[in-house]
Amino acid sequence: MIVYVLGCEPVSTSPELILLLQGKFIEGLFGLSALTKDPKYRDQALRTLVDGIKKTKNWNNLQKGYITEGQSGDPAKGNDGRQFKAIYVRALTEVYRREWKNAGLRKLVKAYLNINVSFF
Repeated sequence: MIVYVLGCEPVSTSPELILLLQGKFIEGLFGLSALTKDPKYRDQALRTLVDGIKKTKNWNNLQKGYITEGQSGDPAKGNDGRQFKAIYVRALTEVYRREWKNAGLRKLVKAYLNINVSFF
């Protein structure tokens, strides 16, 4: 998996770590956009989110729409992968909350979260 962050050099890492990075990246960009009043950060967060949902095969089953990473181990005990997945989902819910005027995006995020609720 290769991650591109706002023009930086690509970073290669594991898919489960990508979930953590994408979640923190999306949340961070929304916070930065609110702080600076610069929409370019929000726009990058939205592009990252939509690409993650619709195009990223490394942690998604694109045919069925669910996150495939973070499923290892005993669900009662939890592990890093499950926690990274939770951070990513938290970022999605934050975008859903903040983008209340963006009906198309909210529909996409809601459908994606509803599909994934049974896989936690």
